[in-house]
Amino acid sequence: MNRYSFFIFCVFLGLLSVSAADPGELRGKVVNADTDEPITGCIVKSKGTFTSTDKDGRFVITPKSGADSISFRFMGYESLSLPVTADFSCVRLSPKATQLNDVIVKAPDIYAKGDTLVFNVAKYANAKDNAIIDVIKRLPGIKVKDDGTIEYQGKPINKFYLDGNDFIGGQYGLATNNISHKDVASVEVMENHQPVKALEGIEFPEEAGINLKLKDDARSRWVGVAQAVAGVQPFLYDGSLFTMRMASKIQNMFILKADNTGWNRANEIREHDFDDMFSSDYTASLWPEYISADIINAPLTEKRTRDNLSW
Repeated sequence: MNRYSFFIFCVFLGLLSVSAADPGELRGKVVNADTDEPITGCIVKSKGTFTSTDKDGRFVITPKSGADSISFRFMGYESLSLPVTADFSCVRLSPKATQLNDVIVKAPDIYAKGDTLVFNVAKYANAKDNAIIDVIKRLPGIKVKDDGTIEYQGKPINKFYLDGNDFIGGQYGLATNNISHKDVASVEVMENHQPVKALEGIEFPEEAGINLKLKDDARSRWVGVAQAVAGVQPFLYDGSLFTMRMASKIQNMFILKADNTGWNRANEIREHDFDDMFSSDYTASLWPEYISADIINAPLTEKRTRDNLSW
């Protein structure tokens, strides 16, 4: 009889051991310790198994044999670990700020936006550039002629915009030769651009339009560049002052230049409008009276044969 009693006692101890090692199915709820709001998607993990809380913050998990704790983890909260014997009816997680690593976002050199190619000026500019025209000359598919005319894919552009405005008309040399590349965020090339709004969707030109998109800190405030140089024997000087303000309703641009070096300022005020629908063309020379030598037959460049005393 004692032998049977001892056997039954051993079986009873074994059942107690298994019961202690296997807690069975555990249910509970996870909430914000400050607001008591349920936390959705909290990771509930035990040895060899895991789950997550539903929209009400509730969870069901069955720990494997030998598991002694349950952990709770969710971004923005302190992690928590509780023994399997704890009360899980309301698990409270304390909010915690999460320190993220530094993220560096780099803009692409060029990207397409519909029929528009956007060139990132910072990717094409260098320290020796004086004006945005120096950057435009290096853009793929673009060529700048000696008189300042801008061509895209072999054809002159049909419209030039400054931050979406057309207030300088065809005299875009005033902008390209004076605006600093540091004030321009991107150069946008609008392929098959129709400058006449009434003909959009009806007439499809082969020419492109160009828009200079200014940086945020160059809008609605005055920006400008002043330069001056001089030399002796013979006395030479070259000075310029450029200021601009591109507000939402009013745009201003003021330019003052003077020199006696022979550089042809006419290229800046040249009308570059191109409209093959009306067969417009360019004027060969705007200021012939300022040329003091025969620039066609002289074996020197135009700059060396010009007596420029204009302001």
